[in-house]
Amino acid sequence: MRILFVHVCDSYTPFATAVAALAGALRGGGHELLRHAIPLESSVDQAGKDIAAYGADVVAASFMGRDWPGLSRVFSHVKRETDCFLVAGGYHATLRAEEVAGCRGVDAICVGEGERPFARLIAALARGERPRTGPGLWVRDGESFTGDRPPTDPEPNIADVPRWDYEIFGELSLRTSMLNYLKRDRYMPVRASRGCPFDCIYCDHTIKGYKPRYRSVGHVIDEIKILLDRYGSRIKRFYFWDDILIWDRNWIEEFCRSLLARELRIKWTCNAHVNKVEPRLMGLMKEAGCENVRFGIESGSQ
Repeated sequence: MRILFVHVCDSYTPFATAVAALAGALRGGGHELLRHAIPLESSVDQAGKDIAAYGADVVAASFMGRDWPGLSRVFSHVKRETDCFLVAGGYHATLRAEEVAGCRGVDAICVGEGERPFARLIAALARGERPRTGPGLWVRDGESFTGDRPPTDPEPNIADVPRWDYEIFGELSLRTSMLNYLKRDRYMPVRASRGCPFDCIYCDHTIKGYKPRYRSVGHVIDEIKILLDRYGSRIKRFYFWDDILIWDRNWIEEFCRSLLARELRIKWTCNAHVNKVEPRLMGLMKEAGCENVRFGIESGSQ
């Protein structure tokens, strides 16, 4: 099948990580995987024409709330010109699934973590079957959608979740991130875990869950090695997008020792929590190439 991943891009994001994650979940399935980035300044008509021109069997878009007003119009435009199967996913589609379901262009919605339900949907379409509603997947039935909200605690085991597929981005040049704007450093985003045990009122746990869940150290190390082989010196540092990379002390220590044992001399940065920091761990992380740790200081008063 010809599958097109669509995402809205701006000057701060080198690419959408959801695209890499979903493409990885389809690896080895014999599908033709394509990617299209919609610049923020694109008109609805132009974006719709560009997407329709691919002639894809499936168009899948993962998006945030800011992108939905424009994307909903783009989806309607695409469906007027093609008979593709259109799938919506990501944070906004999960949090506001009923709203997204109101867009007549959308055929299915992935709610929560998307790898497994999306792979299940594609497998059904490839067999010539109409996908069925199930865990993490809402499917249109005439004028309405049926489906359940995602569980509070998502899939407990992500140790062997498929590695992200960066091949879909081709020879994409790595751009400057907002996080490193002043230094103009090129970074490569990676993710080793999902979940955060805290309950800040401005943060949503619908997709990531509250319990920190980790990929295996071996998988993360292998992914870093693949990225180094592919992009080489164009990567100045790796940025771990995890909410709190160091939450599991055993995991982070094993990761650091594995980097040292495999002589992967990389520079990296991560997010942490002040309650999980102690000198010996920071020393090991520094030895393994960590040069920056970011903390969310939520209040100036204890």
